[in-house]
Amino acid sequence: GGGGGGGDDDGPHTPWRSTAVEMAIEEECFWLMESLICSQHLAMRELWQAGVPQLKLRVFQFDRLLKREMPSLHAHFEYIGLAPDVLVSQWFLTLFSYSLPHKTLLRVWDVVFTDGWKMLFRCGLARLKAVASTLINLDLEETSKFLRRFRSAPAQGGVDTDTLLRDAFQMKVTRSTLKRLEEEFGVQMLRERLSGGEGDWLMRYGESNMVHDNHMLEGLRVELGSLDKVAGTDALAFQRKIGNAETMRIRAIASMKTCSHTLLEAGTGLEELLIQKQAIQFQVEQTILAMNNIAAHRRSMGFKLGLSPTPTKAIKNRPSKDLDGAGGGGGGGGGGGGARSAPPTTAPPSTPPHTPPSTPKG
Repeated sequence: GGGGGGGDDDGPHTPWRSTAVEMAIEEECFWLMESLICSQHLAMRELWQAGVPQLKLRVFQFDRLLKREMPSLHAHFEYIGLAPDVLVSQWFLTLFSYSLPHKTLLRVWDVVFTDGWKMLFRCGLARLKAVASTLINLDLEETSKFLRRFRSAPAQGGVDTDTLLRDAFQMKVTRSTLKRLEEEFGVQMLRERLSGGEGDWLMRYGESNMVHDNHMLEGLRVELGSLDKVAGTDALAFQRKIGNAETMRIRAIASMKTCSHTLLEAGTGLEELLIQKQAIQFQVEQTILAMNNIAAHRRSMGFKLGLSPTPTKAIKNRPSKDLDGAGGGGGGGGGGGGARSAPPTTAPPSTPPHTPPSTPKG
């Protein structure tokens, strides 16, 4: 058997036997691929299936992250017509094997196996950020040439590993962010499908098996269920608010009607008071006019009888001879002895010449 084995070793069909070291390397490669395909943080099985269905999702996520982190560069790529898959397809399919030097690649892979997809996105964003000032001034043809040189191995100009990792860790990409973008991608594809197959992502990449992924659909169902619960709770709250608002509206209308009735009554009372005021003013004016007429009538009657308007003044102005005559008569009566004399007849006072006052006008 040994000889035959030796003869077989010398013959043209010598079987290949791996050494212990080579077997250890093969085993490590096997478990490495198993980690890439089956680990929770990577799960790259669908990245290498026919039609690369997972790549469509990763391109969508990278496009949204680029728009958030570098909006000016993202807008420039849209302006020149550069599709996002041109940027990241080779990066993600080869895990940067063709775009990073070997030493840098090993450092990046160490973080990728611990942090998963978020490190791949961080690394891609950091690479673009390092040359963003150059890319933003290039047209489509110049950008394509630059990216071909940029993706060559080793990268033109070299890559500083520490700088790349530091810039990558500054990018705010988390698993929750990627999960939210995955759900957004599924909703976007469903929306474009329901709209008749029209839309940027569906027309560009066609149907994606990621939309039919059970885990993703379950996540969508859970999300829709939670939205239904929130919507139901909000609906009840809105109904209560609407009921309270309707009650307040009815009360406000009743109060407004009461205030309108009170205001109407107050207006009617004010009008009646104004009418009474006008009647009183008219009576006062008539009374004043009557009093003026009576006074004028009395003055005119006094003038016709020749009466002095001031009797006291007329007595004071009586001539003194009348008083003397009256005294002499008294003396004569005394001289007549005890004969009863008739009461002296007082002559009517002479009326002094009287000048009638001027009749007041009116």
